[in-house]
Amino acid sequence: VRVGVEHATVDTLGITFRADSFNLSLFRPLLPPDVATDLAGTLAADGRIAGRLDARVATGTLSFSRAGVALPGLGVSYDRGELIGRLDGEELRIERLRLMTGKKQELEAQGVIHLKPLNDPGLELDARLTDFLISNSPTLRTSASGDVRLIGAVHAPSLTGAVTVGPTDLFVGGEA
Repeated sequence: VRVGVEHATVDTLGITFRADSFNLSLFRPLLPPDVATDLAGTLAADGRIAGRLDARVATGTLSFSRAGVALPGLGVSYDRGELIGRLDGEELRIERLRLMTGKKQELEAQGVIHLKPLNDPGLELDARLTDFLISNSPTLRTSASGDVRLIGAVHAPSLTGAVTVGPTDLFVGGEA
């Protein structure tokens, strides 16, 4: 991983970044174990963030490969994750996002993440689910197939679309 800082006039920034195979497992200790475990995969990135602090512009590419994470609360592990994206101004254009929850259980998505405001990015993502495992917890086991659209700010997203729910087990009043 290489990060460079360019000195410029007051209130401007110039940051370059490059990684050819950054191991994401480095961040495992930062994740609460009751929320996420087994973070894996590699990041490749090449880009620049420049401009005034109030009007920064990002350019470059990034990709994740062999990404994975387990979510204990849902009883789901995502693996064989891939992401190919491009930073373009104040947007991250997702050209391909793929997550697997089993051999033929897949989510594929593409779209845009608006990076302004940075503390509450905007989403415009379209996804196709194929028998994708939604939950495998002690109280709910289900998968879904179909097309969905996720829009809005991260703190107030809206999910629309048409899905078919697979075989579902719902346990009420205790664990299975």
